[in-house]
Amino acid sequence: MFRLGLRQGLYCLGCCWAMMLVMFAVGTMNVVWMAALGVLMTIEKLSTTARFSHAVGAGFVAIGSAMVAWSVV
Repeated sequence: MFRLGLRQGLYCLGCCWAMMLVMFAVGTMNVVWMAALGVLMTIEKLSTTARFSHAVGAGFVAIGSAMVAWSVV
């Protein structure tokens, strides 16, 4: 059981390291945003298709692009 849990933990860390890094950074600043991202990650993991993941990714790209555009102006 320990080896199974270790393998699963390493797999999760390998596939989700970027989101975990964001969760750590956001969690040190605001617990509400950390909880919101946690809910978002849970829905993403429980969904059976990649449609939700693609929508979230497109939303984050749009937010990032808006931030870059706002900083240039």
